[in-house]
Amino acid sequence: MRRFERNVTALVFAFSLMIVSARLFGTSSAAVNDLQAKGFDTCDGKPCFLGIIAGVTSPEDAFKLLQKQGREPVLDEINGIILVDKLKVTPLGSRLLIEDSTGTVLPTFGQFVARYGPPCIFERVDRNADAYAVGSFYGMFVNLQENRLDSNSRRIDVNSGIVRLELDSKDECPKCRCIFGKPWFRFTTWRNYERHWAEAR
Repeated sequence: MRRFERNVTALVFAFSLMIVSARLFGTSSAAVNDLQAKGFDTCDGKPCFLGIIAGVTSPEDAFKLLQKQGREPVLDEINGIILVDKLKVTPLGSRLLIEDSTGTVLPTFGQFVARYGPPCIFERVDRNADAYAVGSFYGMFVNLQENRLDSNSRRIDVNSGIVRLELDSKDECPKCRCIFGKPWFRFTTWRNYERHWAEAR
């Protein structure tokens, strides 16, 4: 009887492990697919958006690439800015800036956390009188939607919109930016963040 119980226990454990592994793989794959569907990927080992590689693709080449994809980009040659799919895309040296003034076109913050894990730095900054939350991932800065962070009771959650994303091809030190700055806590309110950071001092 004990042998039977051991076998049943082993089978239950094995099936449980398989189910958990499948769910984790499914979540990770879904996060990858969600970001890829919106144009975010890795090209030649570097972060890219719609095939535009940070630090490699010039504004002119990016414009041609988007045209070949059947999109209808508009190039501001003076400022090197491309308007495409309600986004403003700006190749700047080693960086690629992607801006979404509405916070509805880019993937949600939760999709980036599901794909890349929590940011190593997460802090609140004031820029031009608007409050922003900035999450720093390896090779990426993510700015959460402005004007939704004006109260400490506001939540940072999986559906928080992103208004600006910066891909950086020269961010070769994943932990360098994490030495300074405030650590990620969890999806919660700003009030809880302020308390957590105060207690961590």
